[in-house]
Amino acid sequence: MSHLPIELNLWVIPPLISFLASFGLGTLALVKGRGRKVNLLLAGICLLGSLLSLDKALASVVVDPDMALRISRTDHLFVVFIVPLYLHFTYTFLGITTRKWLLWLAYAFSGCLSVLSQGDHYIAGVQQYFFGYYVQGGPLVYVFGVATITNTFYCLNLLFRSLGKEKDPDRKNKTKYIILGLGMAVLMTHFDLLPLTGIGTYPLGNLAFIPIVLLAFAVLKHDLLDIGIVVQKSLVYSLLTGLLTGSYALMIILFDQLFKGIGREASIYFLVFFFLVIVFVFDPLKKRVQVIIDRILFRGKYDYQKTLAALSDAMASMLNLDEIVEKALKALTGVMSLNWGFVMLVDERERQFQVHSQMGNSLIPKGISIAKSSPLIRETGRRKREVTRHNIAEWSSACKDGTLLREDFVKLGGTVIMPMVFKGKINGLLVLGNKKSGCLFTPEDLELLRTLANQCAISIENAKAYQVIESLKNNLEKIVEGRTRELTRALEEREKTQDLLIRSESLAAVGALVAGVAHELNNPIASVSSLVQSAVETLETMPVGQPVKAEGNAGAEVELISDLKFSLKELDRAWIAPEAL
Repeated sequence: MSHLPIELNLWVIPPLISFLASFGLGTLALVKGRGRKVNLLLAGICLLGSLLSLDKALASVVVDPDMALRISRTDHLFVVFIVPLYLHFTYTFLGITTRKWLLWLAYAFSGCLSVLSQGDHYIAGVQQYFFGYYVQGGPLVYVFGVATITNTFYCLNLLFRSLGKEKDPDRKNKTKYIILGLGMAVLMTHFDLLPLTGIGTYPLGNLAFIPIVLLAFAVLKHDLLDIGIVVQKSLVYSLLTGLLTGSYALMIILFDQLFKGIGREASIYFLVFFFLVIVFVFDPLKKRVQVIIDRILFRGKYDYQKTLAALSDAMASMLNLDEIVEKALKALTGVMSLNWGFVMLVDERERQFQVHSQMGNSLIPKGISIAKSSPLIRETGRRKREVTRHNIAEWSSACKDGTLLREDFVKLGGTVIMPMVFKGKINGLLVLGNKKSGCLFTPEDLELLRTLANQCAISIENAKAYQVIESLKNNLEKIVEGRTRELTRALEEREKTQDLLIRSESLAAVGALVAGVAHELNNPIASVSSLVQSAVETLETMPVGQPVKAEGNAGAEVELISDLKFSLKELDRAWIAPEAL
């Protein structure tokens, strides 16, 4: 292959892999970073790193020194901006707003070097080593080297100091990966200065793909820069594809080296044949490896999905509200290895959601609640899906009460807030914290949580209905007993009333009888009393000692006798014989 301007060799593999890893991570941060400043800066650093790796990969295979020099000078036209970009990224990630003058000074310094990078004072020429051509630096390269080393150690010092002061475990975990991933990658590139000085050591920066892969792992698995969770599995497969492609390229290079002596035309035909074999074998092999990776990397995830699915089936038969909530929460925090979680249920009387049960080590503020009319409840009810730390910004921008929506989300403090929807209405909220492992909630996790939340919503409504029925059942006997007592009391009062009525009627009859008897007795007694009184008065008018039958008193005697006889007659009329009683 001497007619071509390149000559493949094994030394091109490390910088080529570093190029692919850096370019892939930079593209991911640029496309999926939602335009956040820290992600754009990370994308800039990775893309500049990929440009530097591409430069070294091309310099390893080109056979023309002038071409190698042109490639390197073009590369360094942009690579010099790695100094301000790394400083800017560190400031942005740590939230440093002071010493901005240092940042502008770094940009001005790199701008000047970019202009001067095309002259001999920056790159004097190229030298051939066992790993290919490599540039020979001029005086300005040493200035650039001192600036990059000083800047790197300054940034690492800021990161380490922040790591010591950080209290949030999630933030602390991210800072560690920034130091181990990006910091180590930048440090390794400093060893590229050795070949620039004429020391024929293999550039250690060619192996920067190792910390870059670690950084990519942190971005995907621990959501290092809030890039998102939807790319996790797809990017794993993309990296797998890249590794397979790299392995095939390595095989091509090896066979090219082995069969150089068989002639140019035979070598070309062999490479074409080998390429066709790769094309037809590549896709089936990739699918097979994907299945193996699913079984190895995601095996635990499938296990807890089965566990939660079984829990969902079991909850359908539960009728105790406390048991449903506590069992679901315990299963989630245990199987998913969550730091904490709590369930909020709606209180219709208060018209707000209140904490019903909680698990884990979260310090939930006492009496925390959220109104049914809050923007968070309204928006989750409208969308019928979860709100997470990743989509809260999107939701806030699309909601007219975006600020209040974000405040409600921050107040609850969850990573994922899953609504429990029943017949179009939210009857509860499932608020979950981070996983202990630092892993993200994958789309499969969220889909499973939606199913479980919907099952919880149904089970909660069933439990509430059962509680109402059970309450009616428990109170029914008391109600019947109370009604029975009331009826008994009414019957007793009725009987008493009837007795009183009968007695009053009897007394009325007796009274009427007594009145009649009294009337019948009063008439003769009155007559007798009157006659006796008249007789007494007559006797009182007669002289004392004078005989009744004396002359002149004959009329009085007859009248007195007549009155007495009448009195006896009236007394006989008033007399009641004992046998008549």
